[in-house]
Amino acid sequence: DPGRVEGNPVFIYLEAFSRPEYFAEFLPEYSGLEELEEHYRKGGLGDVKVKKFLNNVMQAELSPIRQKRSMWEQRLPELCEILKAGTEKARAAGESSRWRKSPPVEIQSIPPAYGEAARQFRSEMAG
Repeated sequence: DPGRVEGNPVFIYLEAFSRPEYFAEFLPEYSGLEELEEHYRKGGLGDVKVKKFLNNVMQAELSPIRQKRSMWEQRLPELCEILKAGTEKARAAGESSRWRKSPPVEIQSIPPAYGEAARQFRSEMAG
């Protein structure tokens, strides 16, 4: 069955995130997004194959973000100090602003998985 590319969320994401190297790595039978879209419009290309390709693309895009998160999870005390310094800088800037109309935004919760470092950060920010 012919498929519709326009307005299709899978193709919207592919338009935003796919790169030529992802086709070479994950879907080498297509030269690029235009060829994939053309085949999908004609029919004979199933949703599962396109969705698996999109999943591979998204995993590749998210991988560096996950790696950085993992790195910072190992450095929570340093991260808390960075956040504290930034918060203090923002508070100082807010205090000097005569246009401020609302109270400053505060961090309400940090996931409990971060343990003692998170509790210490919260208590320091509250005090």
